[in-house]
Amino acid sequence: GAVNRAFAEIWDNRLWLAVSTEASGKFSKIYVKSRITNANKNAWMPIEGINIRSFARDGTSTFYGGAASTGVVYRLDYGTNFNGSPIESIYEISDIIMDSPYKNKMIQKYLIEGDKETGGNIIVGTSSEDGDFTETTIQTSGSETYREVIEGVTNSGTKSINIRLRNTQLDKGMTVHSF
Repeated sequence: GAVNRAFAEIWDNRLWLAVSTEASGKFSKIYVKSRITNANKNAWMPIEGINIRSFARDGTSTFYGGAASTGVVYRLDYGTNFNGSPIESIYEISDIIMDSPYKNKMIQKYLIEGDKETGGNIIVGTSSEDGDFTETTIQTSGSETYREVIEGVTNSGTKSINIRLRNTQLDKGMTVHSF
């Protein structure tokens, strides 16, 4: 095939598609199909910064990408950073209407519980009526588990609420057991 051909592979029940951004095939973009649990079933996640021209799998445990010009083989979809940059972890719960889309509700507090990690934190964001997120950072540093109460979530009544849990730290995970 041509050096600027598109190529794809199924990995972890998601389609990985790589396309060249120029005729010489030197620069590529990778798109990963969203999981079926995504609110937008047709979403694609772009991955930039790794110039891949081939994919390979080692059975079901390892996924590789071959570099376009350097001869380097990358292990893909593995680890806790993206070539030294943090991988942002996000879990979003959208449009909670709590039994009635027509009545105003007030959320007084959240309780969040999960695994601690040295130097870790989780950012908890709340959005009312699809507005901007108001965020609070929870320190999860230590060992074993954390349990935190976030008070004063909504100041006035709201018909719907969105919640976002995220972590933007380099090489730090985000484990939540209950919310």
